[in-house]
Amino acid sequence: MKLDKKLLAILLFAFILWVWNISAVDLVSDDALYSFRALGWHDYLATDGQTTPFQWFGHIPWWANLSFHDAPPLVFGVQKVFFSIFGDNPVGARLPFVFSFLSSLYFVFLIGKELHSKKAGYLACFLMAIMSLAAYGAGSGLLEGVEVLFIALAVYSWVKFIKTDNNKYLYLLFIFFSLALMSKYTAVFLPVAFLAHLLFFRREVFKRKELYLACLIFILILSPVIIYNIGLYQTRGHFDAALASFLGQETDDFFSLRNREISPNFFHGLKSIFNNLLQVMSLPAWLLFLTAIIYNIYKIIRGEREKYFVFLAGLASAFILLALAGAGSRFLIILMPFIVLLIGVLLAEASFKINQKILFIPTPSRTPCGLAAGMNGGFKSFLRGLIPSRKVWGFILMAIIFSWELAYNINSNFLTRPLTRNFLLYSQENLGAKKFGFNKLDKYLRDEVFINDLDLQRPKRLKDIDIRAIDYADHYGLIYFFDDSLNWFAHNWYFRKYINYYGLPLAPLSEQAKTLGVADPIKYFSELGIKNYYFIYGVDESLVDPKKLNSEHRQTSTKLAQMLDGQGVKYQEIKNHLGQAAFRVYQFSLK
Repeated sequence: MKLDKKLLAILLFAFILWVWNISAVDLVSDDALYSFRALGWHDYLATDGQTTPFQWFGHIPWWANLSFHDAPPLVFGVQKVFFSIFGDNPVGARLPFVFSFLSSLYFVFLIGKELHSKKAGYLACFLMAIMSLAAYGAGSGLLEGVEVLFIALAVYSWVKFIKTDNNKYLYLLFIFFSLALMSKYTAVFLPVAFLAHLLFFRREVFKRKELYLACLIFILILSPVIIYNIGLYQTRGHFDAALASFLGQETDDFFSLRNREISPNFFHGLKSIFNNLLQVMSLPAWLLFLTAIIYNIYKIIRGEREKYFVFLAGLASAFILLALAGAGSRFLIILMPFIVLLIGVLLAEASFKINQKILFIPTPSRTPCGLAAGMNGGFKSFLRGLIPSRKVWGFILMAIIFSWELAYNINSNFLTRPLTRNFLLYSQENLGAKKFGFNKLDKYLRDEVFINDLDLQRPKRLKDIDIRAIDYADHYGLIYFFDDSLNWFAHNWYFRKYINYYGLPLAPLSEQAKTLGVADPIKYFSELGIKNYYFIYGVDESLVDPKKLNSEHRQTSTKLAQMLDGQGVKYQEIKNHLGQAAFRVYQFSLK
């Protein structure tokens, strides 16, 4: 097999771009919750607003090991494998999504090549490599980052089935349908799109036994989620949080998620999709995408129906789903293959048509007057030498669009400080806004503060967490407190994982006081014989959960930090990527 140097260059460029600052981006959103639970394959968030079987029963029922309360299990499993190889660090948390997007790039190229031409494949692949939304999907650690790979694999199998009518691809298609759904339920639009394709173009497939065998495989792969939801319904009267929201099931088990529901206004939801796309794509790329949709519809009307229907059916089904479910910017990641392929085909078609008519100035026609004809022809030849050809103009326009998107991407995701936050060059969903200093804090704690080798254990019972922490505190005479007004998502990964899995007495200051029913938890523990303490305080208010800026949690932490400063207690300052103070880690002893 001949090495495709162009494709290899695109893949290498994308890989370098996406791993460039992989260890600098903090886990401060849903990615922190996913990584925290994937690390120990343990569904627990230590909150009353979003509870899990571990809290309901005090242990983990057998069926609760098969999935998670708010999402299917596949991405958690993939992350678990990477953590076992690379460790519980940002690299282990992010690499699954980088490799997933890198693989998606390859299959985007194959889809473009199969449906249109190599040029369409190259263009789609390169555009995806430089797009800000792709960089965000590869680096943000969200479920969509793996889901998009199985979407691309499913579309590729779909295209191969159209071209070959080989039932092998029918089986593969349903396998990838199920794996996409096992990543996140939003992939449900794919089977719907394929069903529409069969109804319009391949009704005879409904008579094939292979279709129903493929459906059986589909159900078998989904069986962990099916069994989990049966167990959940039998014991709690509802399905998991994602399905409960979709079906309108209200439950106190997921109280904090009650606002997630199907939108009654479809057209408002559809408008939101395009508005949100404009917030995560450069203006030229967004306009090109709209043009590509119109061109795709035009080609279907002109007769090339089945070939172009794949894009339209997939995109239309996704739009319907997102319009009803709510088109948050993160959900737009799953549109990436369709966006870049539509644009890639449009640009390849435009390139082909331009090559049919190379010059703006036509060849001069002969005239009866030899002298006039000579002068006229010479003058037009001179003009042709000055005026760029259609091909050159097309290349210039394409270079401007691609360069703009790349600049938009770099300014949003990779610069230490963005040059501008104007929508023309800055994405609302970006990696640059996720560099607070949590990763630096974590490295310092592991290198300088935690005093023994960490032993990861999955707690089997709720009380096991407290037992290990108490044993540690008694053995070392040491407790770690942290400012529990900090970002709630981040605290699960950067603090809660050490409590849950490593048995460290790392306690939220204000919540610990409430749990014990005392005003001063440090005084309480010192009376029990614990003399050594650490306190982790968030100096930068951008680290604080917006809901807790003026809360009792923040006031308690600030008061303790001020008291320690007043007593001259030394601290280690942790700085963010801008060199500004982010955290203080105080160490002190009581006699």
